[in-house]
Amino acid sequence: MNERSPMITRIACLALLVAGAFCAGAWISTQPAARAGVRETTSREHFLAGSERSLPVLEDISETLKQIDDRLARIEKMFDTAARQQKNR
Repeated sequence: MNERSPMITRIACLALLVAGAFCAGAWISTQPAARAGVRETTSREHFLAGSERSLPVLEDISETLKQIDDRLARIEKMFDTAARQQKNR
């Protein structure tokens, strides 16, 4: 029994040491080693839905059509005025 006693004591000490290390590791919370710097990026157009991609194009087309409409109205007014002057002569 004399020979087994130191062996059991060593195993018990090792088991207590492992259990203590495990408890200490679980109790102490450490911060992560790496910290990510998150930065916000602009949205990429190729990830947008179809309506979101076409909206700026459609607004540009609408603005161009309004300019064309205004120019045509001025040209029509000019021709009407010229036609009235020709009639009055």
